[in-house]
Amino acid sequence: MDKSKLNYQKNLLLIIVVLFWFAQYVYVPFQTPYLSTMQVSSSMIGIIIGIHKWY
Repeated sequence: MDKSKLNYQKNLLLIIVVLFWFAQYVYVPFQTPYLSTMQVSSSMIGIIIGIHKWY
């Protein structure tokens, strides 16, 4: 396999992994205000955020 093609594949894999993990955690800071506007209780919001951080 050509060295440039191998580097391309490594870089592509790195980008995919970074974007995957970014997508997993990008909505967490917005989740609490959103749930508050949905009139979810503070204790339930704490449980939801706690479970998400634990998982």
